[in-house]
Amino acid sequence: MDYLFEITKILVEWSNANTGFLMALLTAVYVIATILIVYESRRNNRLMLMIEKDRTRPHVVFWVESEMRTHGKYFNAIDYIGKIRNEGASTAHDIRITTIPKLRARQGIDKEGENAYYTPTFLEEITSILVPNQTIIENIGPTKFLLEDNDDESLKFKIQIEFSDVGGEKYSTEYDIDLSKNRNCFYTEDSYAKAYFNLVEKATDAAKSLERINRSLNQPDRSNMYIREDLELNDQQVELIRKIAEAEQQSERKGAIWILREMIGKTIISRTVDKFEIEVETHDIQTLCRSGYLRGHYSDGTLWFYVAPSAKNA
Repeated sequence: MDYLFEITKILVEWSNANTGFLMALLTAVYVIATILIVYESRRNNRLMLMIEKDRTRPHVVFWVESEMRTHGKYFNAIDYIGKIRNEGASTAHDIRITTIPKLRARQGIDKEGENAYYTPTFLEEITSILVPNQTIIENIGPTKFLLEDNDDESLKFKIQIEFSDVGGEKYSTEYDIDLSKNRNCFYTEDSYAKAYFNLVEKATDAAKSLERINRSLNQPDRSNMYIREDLELNDQQVELIRKIAEAEQQSERKGAIWILREMIGKTIISRTVDKFEIEVETHDIQTLCRSGYLRGHYSDGTLWFYVAPSAKNA
């Protein structure tokens, strides 16, 4: 106890002798603590502002998912679907999405018998605006084709998204999408889907054969022109050829080609050089062609003809 008393006595005497020093030390500690508190407060304020800005800014994401689609009563197939969505709390403007390599999927066979490819519109063009929680969905193509046409490396895409907010501030983000993992763990397409895709792929040769047949049938040396016959016209047909001949005489471009068009509810003939048209019956025009007043032939299922000189004497 005497030892502790002596130490306390010494400290008290030292403090009394150095009061100014202690006050200065305490003041310094107070100032340093105040500076630290102010710095931490400002840092927290900046952090809160960043959090609030991040909460209210637009956030655009792009992803690819598979979807089972039904086509008809008994057939369905698995397609890849591309989606972009604004997950943020404000509107995104001028959204540009780029994939490296370019996402280009086979759709099937086009009219010329060649493979038809497609890239979603929002990967080709800038999307002008995307409001909060808005999603744009676009078909990419059958999973079968995309997985068959590309190896694993070609199915790994680097996604780059650039957009701006309403104030013009620009944002960008990058990430990767790997579709190659679907190759081994994808659920199997049903037998109807497989049969459909096989039919589409094998239809190329049939389409080309039909096109060759069509070209042959439309060759000039194949007589698909009407052969003139001695036919007696009825009153309706006589009046019709009179109207046609009169319209031909009044036209500034005589000798123009006419075309027969059959539509729902009516059939008309019209000149290809202007908008003049007459409502007719198909068999009347065919009779006038067989009689020689009109010189016509069918091509690709359409009747083309011009007015013969003998029409004015009908």
